[in-house]
Amino acid sequence: MLEMKDSTKIPQTPPPCDFPSDVLKWMKKNTSNPRKSLKLMQICKYFQMESFKNYNHVCTVCEKYISKKDFIKHKIIDYKVEDFKDLPYKFWITHDLTSLSPDFNLSLLISKIAFCEAKKINVNSQKLLYDEFKILVGGNCVEILDFISTTLKYSKNGTDVSFEDFIGLLPKVKKIYL
Repeated sequence: MLEMKDSTKIPQTPPPCDFPSDVLKWMKKNTSNPRKSLKLMQICKYFQMESFKNYNHVCTVCEKYISKKDFIKHKIIDYKVEDFKDLPYKFWITHDLTSLSPDFNLSLLISKIAFCEAKKINVNSQKLLYDEFKILVGGNCVEILDFISTTLKYSKNGTDVSFEDFIGLLPKVKKIYL
């Protein structure tokens, strides 16, 4: 079963150190970038935020399987998920996302993604809205995009997304398969 609850106590005061506590408090309060927040949390427990306890950091999502890195045991653990809509927390995808089956409802999974920093996205035979696609590529980390038999439409009027808008969301892409 996928462990969804984190029981870590979050320190309310900065740790004793030579660095000014006011600066630490400011850093904790004003860090809005999720990637920077994660780095701060990895450095010191003080920077852990209550809102991040509600995210499940996963490496890979492949239709009904989730791979999660166990930082304590230093290994990858695979979990099977029957239905994403039943999961209480959102995901932060850090490695790749794969949806090969046309029967898999990728839109339902996208509604459960908090942050997607996948370097490789492999989507086959799906119908996505432009807003959903922006969530998938929002971390600006996509290097390989495999978008086979997938249509992308604007949510307002249902027309196809222009190539300029499509490619404009992929600043680091190296390979695209359409």
